[in-house]
Amino acid sequence: MAVRRNAYGRQPDSFESPVRIAGAERDFPGVFIRAPVIEELRDGAQTLAELDGRPVACAPAASWRWPFTPS
Repeated sequence: MAVRRNAYGRQPDSFESPVRIAGAERDFPGVFIRAPVIEELRDGAQTLAELDGRPVACAPAASWRWPFTPS
């Protein structure tokens, strides 16, 4: 996986957005605080959720990765 740190901006640029997780019954509250952007998935990782067309949750191999604070 390739990520770019703080891609959504600095602390003052933090925001909340509902995130639709694949297979979930309802949206998940995503809190993006200095969040990185997932730029590339590798090794068979799959996207579990997107925000504005970019993956914000993915499941590579045996673990999950989240670039936001799952509050």
